[in-house]
Amino acid sequence: MNKYNIEFTFTDIMAYGAGSVAIMALIYHALSLESQYKFHQENLFLTRNQYAYDVVSKFNEPQMTDALQFLYKIDKDKDKFFPDKKVQNFLDYIKENNEDRQRIVMVINYFEHLSILVKNNHIDEKIIKESFKTVFISTFVLMKPYIDYSQQESSSIWCNFEKMAINWNK
Repeated sequence: MNKYNIEFTFTDIMAYGAGSVAIMALIYHALSLESQYKFHQENLFLTRNQYAYDVVSKFNEPQMTDALQFLYKIDKDKDKFFPDKKVQNFLDYIKENNEDRQRIVMVINYFEHLSILVKNNHIDEKIIKESFKTVFISTFVLMKPYIDYSQQESSSIWCNFEKMAINWNK
């Protein structure tokens, strides 16, 4: 080692050894973090899909079924409820029939909740879209006069539902 007149002391060798151990520890932790990151990404993917399934299954609960039946009734008689796409007849009806108002609000709120979950990447949009696209868009189109009326009072109400319905309807 002395060919170049380099002298190593015990302290130099210890510093080299300690530095080598520190570098190896950093490499080990970097690889460990990468492995943990991949594991958590896979776990998140599985959790998102399970959550999507749970959210979809809530659509089949008895309260939601009643609400959807009322929505079907509105669709059947949409000329009675929304003549010329005006909202006043519907407003008069729900003023007298609060339970039906609650049903409609429950469906629209459910779709708003789904939209927020998709927007924030908490559930998989593909699963939700395959499950709900038709009823999602038809509900939005049917209830658009009521949604517009409600947004006059609060511009942020049901805005995520509206954005996603418009996007899916393209």
